Amino acid sequence: MSKFQIILTSIFVVFIIAGVVAFATFKGDNTSVSLPTITIWGTFPESTFNNLVANINITRPNQISINYIEIPSSDFRRQYIEELARGKGPDAILISQDEILGFTDKIIEIPNTVLTQRDFQNTYIPQADLYITSTGIKAIPFIVDPMVMYWNRTILTNAGIAKYPAYWDDFSNLITRINQKDQNSNIRRSAIAMGEFRNVNHA
Repeated sequence: MSKFQIILTSIFVVFIIAGVVAFATFKGDNTSVSLPTITIWGTFPESTFNNLVANINITRPNQISINYIEIPSSDFRRQYIEELARGKGPDAILISQDEILGFTDKIIEIPNTVLTQRDFQNTYIPQADLYITSTGIKAIPFIVDPMVMYWNRTILTNAGIAKYPAYWDDFSNLITRINQKDQNSNIRRSAIAMGEFRNVNHA
């Protein structure tokens, strides 16, 4: 059983953009070269995406120009297929991992001659290996959004637990040792607080 499920949001890159991406990320001399504008469609918020690109360009001598178009997830597939039928469409698309299967026959992978498997694995997290094929790379991970857990050393120590649980199976066995209930069986302290900063005290 894996420690945590990794959810990847990925950029699916078509062949026309592969050379541009490889060149844009190449770290050679500081000669200023004008790069072509890349058109990307995605369900990711436009303002957030544009801020990311702006932050990247701050440190780059060669500015990356991306025309990003945000499309609602509910209508993305229809618009994309219609544009492909017209012989048009974006250079790349940005969608979530759970939408992969609906687009595998509508994208062209990055060939090994542009991005080798070794370079890909040395650059991205191991979970991204699922995008590797025998002839190239189907996708490039854009965001990693793992489920994580922060543990309280004092609580575990007071409960006689010497080592934090590394797997979910281990954690489930510790719940009864950490939970505290009052005389009416109301939970006064839970082994895990599900939520986020705004609804978990001292998060």
